Amino acid sequence: MSGFLDNAEIGIPFPKCGQKTKKTVGWLKSHNQMVCRCGAEINIDQRQFRDGVGKAERGMDDLKRALKRFGK
Repeated sequence: MSGFLDNAEIGIPFPKCGQKTKKTVGWLKSHNQMVCRCGAEINIDQRQFRDGVGKAERGMDDLKRALKRFGK
C-alpha cells in the first residue's frame, strides 16, 4: 500500500508571510524546495519528510492488517 498518501494535500505555512501553500505528498517527495507567492523560499528536508511519510504508510498498513484479522 506504499504511496497511498501521495495524493493527500498538505498546507505548508511560509514563516515570512504566514500564507499556506497546498502541495500533495507526492509533490513534496519529489522536490526539495518550495517558493511562495511572496517570493520566500523554504527547503524541504527530504530525508525527514520521506521517513515520516514512510512511518505513516507502514502504520496504516499495519492497521489494515490488524482490522482484517479482527474481522475474521
